Amino acid sequence: MTDAVAPPGSPRGTAANHDVPHEDDLRDVVAAMYEAAAGTRPWHEACGLMCDAFGLWSMQMLGVFKSSGALLFSFEGGQISPQDTLRYVTEYHAINPRLALGALLQGTNWVYDHEHHDEQFVAQDRFYQEFLIPSGGRWMSVTSLIDEPEVLVYLCLHRAVGTPPFDPTFTDRVDRIRTHLERALRIHMQRQRERPISVAGHALLDVLPEGVIVIDETRLITYRNASADALLGGGGSLIDRHGFLDSRHETGSRNLAAAIHTLGLTGSIVEGTGVDRALVRLPGASGQAEQLVVLLAVRPERSMQMFGETPCALVIVHPLDTRTPLDPLIVGLAFGLTPAEAQVAAALAEGHTPEDVARMRHVSMATVRTQVTGVYAKLGVQRQADLVRKVLELPRLLDR
Repeated sequence: MTDAVAPPGSPRGTAANHDVPHEDDLRDVVAAMYEAAAGTRPWHEACGLMCDAFGLWSMQMLGVFKSSGALLFSFEGGQISPQDTLRYVTEYHAINPRLALGALLQGTNWVYDHEHHDEQFVAQDRFYQEFLIPSGGRWMSVTSLIDEPEVLVYLCLHRAVGTPPFDPTFTDRVDRIRTHLERALRIHMQRQRERPISVAGHALLDVLPEGVIVIDETRLITYRNASADALLGGGGSLIDRHGFLDSRHETGSRNLAAAIHTLGLTGSIVEGTGVDRALVRLPGASGQAEQLVVLLAVRPERSMQMFGETPCALVIVHPLDTRTPLDPLIVGLAFGLTPAEAQVAAALAEGHTPEDVARMRHVSMATVRTQVTGVYAKLGVQRQADLVRKVLELPRLLDR
């Protein structure tokens, strides 16, 4: 490989210092990218290898159609969790101030977020404070890998909280494998042109441990991940009825239909005809546990058409039994908490103290106190015992 060279004799695995990846690591990254392009390796594994080689928190290769802004593909890897990625797509993408930085790209130059968003801006911005920093991310640099008349492909690099921002010295090293990244993506795009293009969001759902189903306004199931397959076939209340999502019980079926209707998938959220999410608690069937069903409205204009060109709903299923640990994603969606608040609420509900939370999440007690205050306010409680009771019970139906 002539495009990527590390200093001779440097020990493999030195990428942890965020400086000089070993040549063997770069060769592995390049090979993995070509394997992903050929369809013989998952893209998230290839992206994860690149994060390991360069000491990145996460990275993303994002293809969009210039005319509509719709998403063609999104490949990512690193330390950001699939749950946080889902929250980003369905909620925080709409308020991400860093999206505008793409317009500053010229040719193959790099744009660094710290040169446009200073500390005062970050301290007051919802995206940074509610989502990015609590998730563990901080710095970003972006460049364009492919710029064609119809398609633009971005490469976005992300560093973690507590690391320095990107600089040209770092991105120059990434540029040494730029040609290979571009070639791999062009191979992928050519393969996609030769077969039906899959919806970009489905790759995200496949790696989620939660059961997730995609439905349209008629309850037609358009996609479901492996965990959802197991739930629908496991004898619980939620079932696949000839391709449509339904409940075994008449009451559950009516409640499910009513919740889907409140999302206003055939209308516009701007016009007040729908809500962003709804929750339904379905009774157990044949000795099975109850199921909490979270419905998220996904509107193409707010999600880069990641799940298609028409509105749909993501149905996230969570069994309600004592053997199932609290899922911060479900807790956050149920009570309208930020990702950081959801992590805190779930930990407190499991009996941890605020001091435990600060230690486990590697944050200050002042930060945890602020988050606890936010959780208490949103749940309408004043002490941890009441929070535990409310979180463990979860609402029977909530539309917000």
